[in-house]
Amino acid sequence: MSADHHRVARAALGCARLLIIPALLLPFWYWDNGLLELEATQFVQRYLADRPLLQKIFDPHINDIGTYQARELSYFIDYLDARFLAWWINLDVAVFVPASSVAAGVLTALLVVRHTRGWDPGRALIATLLLLAYVTNFIYVVTSGMFYRSTKPLLAPLLIATVFCLHGLLTRLHQSHWRPPAGVFGLFCLLSLLDRQGFFLAVVGAVVIGLYWLAGRASIRLLLAGAAAVLSMVAYNVAIGPALIRALNGYTPSFRYQNVPLLDVLTTPQHFARGAEILWQATRVLTGNLPSLALVALIAVALWRVHRTWRPAAGTAGVLAVAALPAAFLLMFAIMIARHPAIYELRDHRLWYYPLPWQALLLAVGVIAVGQWREVGNTSGRWLAIALVLVAVANVMQWKTHRASMFYGEWFRVVYTQSAALKASLRDGRERPSLAPEYADFYQYCLRLSPALRLRDSETRTRGRS
Repeated sequence: MSADHHRVARAALGCARLLIIPALLLPFWYWDNGLLELEATQFVQRYLADRPLLQKIFDPHINDIGTYQARELSYFIDYLDARFLAWWINLDVAVFVPASSVAAGVLTALLVVRHTRGWDPGRALIATLLLLAYVTNFIYVVTSGMFYRSTKPLLAPLLIATVFCLHGLLTRLHQSHWRPPAGVFGLFCLLSLLDRQGFFLAVVGAVVIGLYWLAGRASIRLLLAGAAAVLSMVAYNVAIGPALIRALNGYTPSFRYQNVPLLDVLTTPQHFARGAEILWQATRVLTGNLPSLALVALIAVALWRVHRTWRPAAGTAGVLAVAALPAAFLLMFAIMIARHPAIYELRDHRLWYYPLPWQALLLAVGVIAVGQWREVGNTSGRWLAIALVLVAVANVMQWKTHRASMFYGEWFRVVYTQSAALKASLRDGRERPSLAPEYADFYQYCLRLSPALRLRDSETRTRGRS
């Protein structure tokens, strides 16, 4: 790269990184300080109830509507989100963008910046533009802007950190950035405690380490760390978690939600077809809603270029590890759809929440691929940078279309209209008659939290009687 090109790339990199900051704040602006999901109107009040903290955290009957998923870490973060929301309400500001979503976006950006530290400006620019495309895609924007659960938003940066960690260790790169095996053990446990998707992905991570170990590219200590994390989380799921719930709340959680007929899933192609449809749509949304044929052509060209310029460090093991990731997500979504058909059947659910970890995986793999692409500094790299800028612009231009598509689903239409009515009620202290019972109850709860809102509400009632 010439000196002039180097200076231009460095200036462009600085601009791209600065653009990430307002991009992370887009959910506040686009959703008018956020949306409040229907179930969250009850969750917030339960997390803020006058009970000991541990009793609130280890209570899946209350926190997960009777199901047990061994994700108490997510309940603790949901509790912190509820505390932040109460703090905003007490300040007389209605902010329904959860603090955990903001933290997840910041962590994702910091992980990409840290991973690309020391890269040449052109290569780091492309990685940053991949990040920009990720944070401007509609699934990220709607998931980050809705007060619901911390699970998927925070699972995304944890998954990215895990992929970066494993890549660095398994390819003998940047080993000083991570401390094997403790880092792998900790990341796998955090993934599992946060979400059932996270536990599934930790199992996949252990399998990937096993493939590299068989190829002689991973130490036995690393393999044991991954296996120990998975076994520890199994022990927590079947014994430790239920014991804590019994000790703190006096009941044994039901495992019925975890009982998935795996054989039926594996022999039902419809579940896999539906899972593939969701993952493909999420991929299209991430890439500016490209038509399917164009995206297929783009993937084919990318694979051809990768085949010419890159070879995995562990040969067959590396190829199998890369192939295992989309296969694992496809199996995971097939299981999820079999257990919870609404993920597919509700049109609005396909553009929200559930596919975000898949998009995070694509971001992590994309950044790693850029780091190993030999031709990134030539004309191809400049064209790729321009294309990624256009993808980010296309993502923003597609927001209106995707939001209209979600309005076809009754769930999102209710959440959007009720959140708007609730925010209007909180602003002027006049409870809207259109509020559904759950949102009207939450308005009354906010009255108890905010002295300023109580005063406005009282003045409005006085004027109404006079």
